[in-house]
Amino acid sequence: MGWVDFTGPLYGTLSAGNASCVGQVTTVDQAHDAAPGNVRLNAADYAQATSKPNNYLAFGYYKYAVRICIWNAGDAGRKLCSPTYVNEQGKVSRE
Repeated sequence: MGWVDFTGPLYGTLSAGNASCVGQVTTVDQAHDAAPGNVRLNAADYAQATSKPNNYLAFGYYKYAVRICIWNAGDAGRKLCSPTYVNEQGKVSRE
């Protein structure tokens, strides 16, 4: 299971059951037209993995979009993705 977490900066969380799961969190800085950043997550045996930044500080105007896609480690063809969520100056909306 994977989701976008809204506590503080938007980030992705991957939670595995008894199977191995893989996830990819894509973040796009829409305020500065930056290239997307991707974080790959791996979890197995009831563990969790997260893309939460260790420290987060925004200066000036910010607007970024986050989406997580997850799949079973043995079957990348069955990828499931969340909607894209946008954080603009602390207000989160679904894109």
